[in-house]
Amino acid sequence: MFVIIVITLVTLISLGVDTYVYRRWMSKRIKSPWLKAAYIGHVVVLYVLLLGTLLFYRRQSGTETSFVYLMMWMVFIFMLAVVPKTVWAVISFIDYPVEKRIGRHCNTFAYIGMVAGIAVGVLMIVGATYGRNAIAIKRIIIESDKLPKRFHRYKIVHIADLHIGTAPEGMVKEVVRLVNKQNADMVINSGDLINIQSRELTPELAISLGNIQVFDRVVMVLGNHDVGTYVFSDKNLTPRESYDELVGKVRGMGWYLLQNESFYIRRGNDSIGIAGLGFPREALHNGLRIDYIDCDIDKAMSGLSDKTFNIVAQHTPASWEEVLETGKADLALAGHVHSMQFKLRLGGWQWSPARFLYKHWSGLYEKGGKYLYVNDGLGCVMYPMRIGVRPEITIVELRKKH
Repeated sequence: MFVIIVITLVTLISLGVDTYVYRRWMSKRIKSPWLKAAYIGHVVVLYVLLLGTLLFYRRQSGTETSFVYLMMWMVFIFMLAVVPKTVWAVISFIDYPVEKRIGRHCNTFAYIGMVAGIAVGVLMIVGATYGRNAIAIKRIIIESDKLPKRFHRYKIVHIADLHIGTAPEGMVKEVVRLVNKQNADMVINSGDLINIQSRELTPELAISLGNIQVFDRVVMVLGNHDVGTYVFSDKNLTPRESYDELVGKVRGMGWYLLQNESFYIRRGNDSIGIAGLGFPREALHNGLRIDYIDCDIDKAMSGLSDKTFNIVAQHTPASWEEVLETGKADLALAGHVHSMQFKLRLGGWQWSPARFLYKHWSGLYEKGGKYLYVNDGLGCVMYPMRIGVRPEITIVELRKKH
């Protein structure tokens, strides 16, 4: 219902913008009836294609990843057609109060809006090409007096949200190359390895990911896209079968999959704890009954001591404060949000619409000497574009606080 409401609101707003554009500019500035008809025609075609894609989405086979990929690009084309016009409409509207004040016709802000709209369109195209392909390496240092001496400068590579089925071609091999370049002690993957179903992880991709080299282990937890949530009406692959198949493939790559479990990494007599959370059942949607997974924080943390330095791998950052209540989590690593693939930054300040949905949505958070890092992910969902949010690989270096 929420998705339907959002789609309806977006459609009504964009129709209003197109009506304003036509009445303010096309009907007065464009003399050719053919150009006017072409404008109306392109609007109709865009809405029919977009609404048709969204309406038929859930009726498609869960294995049709190519259809989802097409849908993502349709959403992008729709946004590319609507967002620059919306920018122009908002800015050009300023001409009306200016006209009342100066007592004559004014088009100054219409031209300013036109420049701004073109700039936004170019930015969106850059985000759909360079922005979603250019992987950024980010580095953070976590200091703690609980960290044993033998784990001083322990290096963890943190990745999340690869969404293999709709990732750019060559993304997986580039991720493996960059990860191996770090000579890490451990890799933690915070989930959403696939986008729709397990068969996206082909034997070739599994071999590539299995070639990640670390001193200790590659650890992974499952995200909402990994557990069959988006597998619809497919007689050849049920949500549970997709989930079971992915679990087998991940373990077959030599990765250590944690589902409400924990273990210790040891260096001589020193050790640190690693826990992994399942994805919370109540956070799932799409009308599917998924009863074979859940997030059990108490179970995941039960094998760890509050005396050791402990790291928690989780998909969604929403459960961090509940994890903190156990008193055993010194560092949590999450993903899921992607900063909604749009972020504005200025110095240390950053903003994204994700902040309206998530308390913790990007970067490093600290509370009472405990830390959460939310990785912006590597892949895309809904639309194949990243603006101000490049695909991210995070290097986490642990240091003993003296």
